[in-house]
Amino acid sequence: MAKPEGLTYQPGKRAMLKIKHQRTADCVVAGFRWYKGGKDRLVGSLLLGLYDAAGTLHHVGVCAGFKQTVRAELAEQLKPLRDRENHPWKDWADWQEVDTERRLPGATSRWNRGKDLSWEPLRIELVCEVSYDHLQGTRFRHGTHFQRWRPDKPPADYIAVMRRILALEPTNAQALWFVANDAAQSGDRAGAATLYRRLLERLPANAPLRPQVQRQLEAVQGG
Repeated sequence: MAKPEGLTYQPGKRAMLKIKHQRTADCVVAGFRWYKGGKDRLVGSLLLGLYDAAGTLHHVGVCAGFKQTVRAELAEQLKPLRDRENHPWKDWADWQEVDTERRLPGATSRWNRGKDLSWEPLRIELVCEVSYDHLQGTRFRHGTHFQRWRPDKPPADYIAVMRRILALEPTNAQALWFVANDAAQSGDRAGAATLYRRLLERLPANAPLRPQVQRQLEAVQGG
């Protein structure tokens, strides 16, 4: 919440401003779903993926809400990239009735049973930037909003991106510790320093990990 600097306290009035956090992420575009009633003509949503540290591509959410003209343009743009034979998620059908920790776009849940979950795989060549509100576990909690294409960033650069994003909303101190170390090892000293400082803020004064975190922070700052 925020208010203009010159505004006085006004009881009973909605004078404050609610400002949402603005977060963006660069994701691999791994496939898409057709718009309802517009198969072969209109794209309904893009299927987003991120690689984990082991190099596995996970389905992390969708990007939708396009205008009709954009849906038609996307259908033409993505047509030459459709590839079902060599896709990392080509086995998704085998998981439709199985619980698995791996995020796949064809998996069913109590929320989507009975819905048409068919989708079109794409060659792993496109990256786009999306905005989002929250993460729930390892995926976007709600649909994301398309911001722009990122032709300057090949998909192979996103092996550790998921772990970096999770650092914004870590589930525990240990997770944040691993993400900070990952940033330091990849050469992102500024990012690692920010994460180490955030971890120090969360750790109790007598936590055994504090001295090690402090040493790591001093190392990346001194480099």
